[in-house]
Amino acid sequence: MHKRVCAAVAAVLLTGVAGLSGCAATPGGAAPGVANTVPAPRIAAPPVNVGQWYDLGVYQAPWLAGDGPVPAYDASTRVMGWKRESALRDDGAGKKDEWLAIVIVQVAQGVYAPCSAQPTSLDVMNAGGGCLRLRRNADFDHWLQAAQPALYRWVDDHGWTSQPRAWAAYRLPSASGRALEVHALFLPSLIEPTTRNTTDFLTSGLPGQQWARQLAAAVRALDSRAGDVVLAVPPFPFAPRPSAEPEAALPDMLPTGSGAAASAPKPAAAPAVAEQIAPVPR
Repeated sequence: MHKRVCAAVAAVLLTGVAGLSGCAATPGGAAPGVANTVPAPRIAAPPVNVGQWYDLGVYQAPWLAGDGPVPAYDASTRVMGWKRESALRDDGAGKKDEWLAIVIVQVAQGVYAPCSAQPTSLDVMNAGGGCLRLRRNADFDHWLQAAQPALYRWVDDHGWTSQPRAWAAYRLPSASGRALEVHALFLPSLIEPTTRNTTDFLTSGLPGQQWARQLAAAVRALDSRAGDVVLAVPPFPFAPRPSAEPEAALPDMLPTGSGAAASAPKPAAAPAVAEQIAPVPR
């Protein structure tokens, strides 16, 4: 009798587990311990004349958004980075890599990812559905570190930090039964024109908002494609500004002739090609 009761209880439990495995996730939670098997979309970067885009890999990472977190501990995450390598410094300290942009796409299957109901100054209007946000000075006053701590730490732990940065993010609450969000961290100068007057200053935010809307449209297009989907990152409206270079020596403006000008040493002419000097062994 005892064996028959145990067998019946086991059958009921197995039936319940089987039924739960086919249930859709309900808003506000996800089944704990279920691995996320949906791969993150591939990222197609726009062509550039400065630096190079690099595929930085695929990860199982926690949901990185700080506003309205998604209950997913192992979201499929893919990263693409645009890097520029600076010139060799005069002190021989070597080259320093500069990340011009980092694009992160995350997917979590069977979870509900609602947009925040609290409107903020970060919202980009006319985004076409979903929630689109933009901050042109994300590192000012440690805003990114305080508002998006998971994103800030995760990027920094992988060595992709380069300041100052702008931040853009777009979330689709439920794209074909999955949560989908894209983050972009990039140099503010890539979306900001050079301001020469008050009119330029007042309209300087428009190119960045337009670029953010294009990014949102590229994310929404993922939901209508079948098979191997690709996130096509739109080109930035402006090219990166040149790297900082050492200031050139001021020309000798003193008149020629007798006196201090005659005795003042003239700066040596710059060579046409930089001379490579081997370090002195110690």
